Formats: sequence, structure tokens, C-alpha cells
Amino acid sequence: MDEGKRPKILEWLLDGDEHELSARIQSRLDDFSEIPTDDPGAMSFLKKMAEDGDADAQCLLGLAFENGIGTKASDRDAFGWYRMAADRGDEFGRKGVERLSFPLYQEYDDQDYIVIAAGYGNIGYILDTGVRLEDEGTKKSIEKAIEIYRIGTATGSA
Repeated sequence: MDEGKRPKILEWLLDGDEHELSARIQSRLDDFSEIPTDDPGAMSFLKKMAEDGDADAQCLLGLAFENGIGTKASDRDAFGWYRMAADRGDEFGRKGVERLSFPLYQEYDDQDYIVIAAGYGNIGYILDTGVRLEDEGTKKSIEKAIEIYRIGTATGSA
């Protein structure tokens, strides 16, 4: 990568507000030395790394899609990349899944988003989501809240 010339997602992450992922990427800039500076090339490069199991690339793609940096914004795509990282035990990816799951549930009326997020075992998230569902007050939402509390109990989080 040319010194001083980086794709938008790296520029945003490394030169913007301090971000939880910034230090990890900064320490791995050599791994990203071949990344193209144009957005489509950078996204293809990151996608290849992510598909090969690189959690940092998965999180970068999540950020890119969540914030519309170098690509069209898509919370669904961001959720998918964050989930891949979370499945590898990545804390940043898990937080991304949790952050997007409830808005996606509301937008698409698909409770799988919150069940997936609850499955990572964060007690605060489990309780918050259960309360939100109870507040909706429908039979379906209260049943789903109970299911989420059970997930928390099964994972030892609640």
C-alpha cells in the first residue's frame, strides 16, 4: 500500500476517532500492504481475507457495510461479516452482531437476528432484548423473550 494512500475503510478507521479495532489493524498494516487503494479492489481484497478466516478483515467488512464506507450501506451484510468474526470468538464482531440484531429484527420482523445475538451469551444483551420484547407486549414477543432468557440460562449467562 502506498504510504499515505489507503482505501476509505482503512483511512476512516485509522485516521478517524479512536476505534476499538484501530489498534489491531494498525499492528497488522504489513498484512494489508497489498490492499488496493480503490474501494472495489479493497473490498474484494478484504472479502478474500475474510473468507479465508481473517477476523480483522471480517470486522473491517462489517464496519464498511454498517457505515457505508467504500460500499453501499447494508446492516444485513454487516451483520453477516460481524457474525463470522464472532463465531471465531472475536469480541468486536460479537458487539457488532449485538448492536445490529435488534434494529434488523425490527426492520425485517425476523427474530432470528436476536436469537443469534443472544446465543453469544452476553447477559446484558439477553436481558435488554428480553425486556424490549416484553415491552412490545404481543404473545409472540413475550414467548420469544422467554426463549432468549432460556438461551441465557443455557449458556450460563443468566
